[in-house]
Amino acid sequence: MILAALAMGWTLASSVVEPQALAPLARKWTDSSRVLRVYHIGDSHVQGAIFASELRRLFQLDRGDAGRGLAFSHRLGGTNGSGEMAWTGNGPWVVANALRRENSMPWGLAGWSLAGTDSMRFLQLAPRESAPVGMYLASTVWVLGEGVVLQDADSCNRFAPTVVRCHVPPRDTFRLALDSFPGRFDGLILENDQPGLVWAEAGVNGLSWAELSRPSRLWEQLAAWNPDLVVVSLGTNDAFAKGYSTESFRSTVADVLDRFRRSVPGAAILLTLPPDHALRVRRRRYADNPRISSVESVLRQQCQFHGVAAVELRELQGGAGSWNKWLAQGLLNPDHIHYTGTGYRQHAGLIHVAVSQALSSLPDSLVQLATDTLDSATLADRDVFLGEQDSLLRNRDWGEPKVLKPKPPSKPKRFKRFPRFRRPK
Repeated sequence: MILAALAMGWTLASSVVEPQALAPLARKWTDSSRVLRVYHIGDSHVQGAIFASELRRLFQLDRGDAGRGLAFSHRLGGTNGSGEMAWTGNGPWVVANALRRENSMPWGLAGWSLAGTDSMRFLQLAPRESAPVGMYLASTVWVLGEGVVLQDADSCNRFAPTVVRCHVPPRDTFRLALDSFPGRFDGLILENDQPGLVWAEAGVNGLSWAELSRPSRLWEQLAAWNPDLVVVSLGTNDAFAKGYSTESFRSTVADVLDRFRRSVPGAAILLTLPPDHALRVRRRRYADNPRISSVESVLRQQCQFHGVAAVELRELQGGAGSWNKWLAQGLLNPDHIHYTGTGYRQHAGLIHVAVSQALSSLPDSLVQLATDTLDSATLADRDVFLGEQDSLLRNRDWGEPKVLKPKPPSKPKRFKRFPRFRRPK
């Protein structure tokens, strides 16, 4: 991975803004006997499952495999997800996510929620044959949602209104029963009770910073799981948003970072700045998106103000306009926004090297000063924040459930031949 990057002329110098913000993580990283939890939320770059899966693989090679992490039934919800997991269930289903304005229910840690219309619904997760052996093996299962029961569990303890932790005999197949609407499924977090790292990724196509500023069950479930690191990969959709304003974007980012700080005050926060992309200016002509520099500038400023680390991914790629090189190398898709599988794996490799360098270069004195202990005032503020979010959700008038209708199979296009090219009968 590193040799390939050097061959393409990419810079592998540490491009991490405010690396000292990773000191709490660096202190925990040295303890090989503990489990490190990472929550990664992003847009379509993350929901595509290649970029985040490669990050999980690389960091687990360094730190150990403590479980698959977050699993959600994207395919049953009519959208793309990880191809390594097979979900089955008896619909019809009601689906909600962070983007849908007509939501009939709140969304959770995965950015998505799934519900049935009666109490006869069930879900089952099993690994596909293509999944690595043992990837989904778990003995601790965090069940996220309301009215969801994990079958054949030894014991379950409730950590929050929508979070239950269950202990099960080690297995890789899990069956769930759902109550009638508004009972909903927000996802599973799978852990194998081994020391190492759990990387839970949550992606929503089209997600921007603005959606995270709305009330949701994300904060309640995040506080219950209590990750050690929160990774946010957003900004691409903000750079394409209509009516983009620097001041409005700065206010939104500040609000969201404050929410992360209040819900999980002991976690380090890492932003991955958006990758380079192009804007279509004519039918077949593309140019640099002028807003991406503004988005990066705002995110850097907020990182410095809030004490948050960030990886400058576009700089690691080669800087502004590097999309031309990635496109020529076959690493960027024709839409000039999303990358190929190989391209996303290169992104993950660059971020992995940059973060690893940042962690190893922190002074020992700074790492030793980092502490896991939270004072009573911080914990009280967290409880107040979570109570406010719960109250907003319970007092909201939710819309009628809209059952997900399966899409009809697309018909093949039939082209008419030009008369002079028709074959004679």
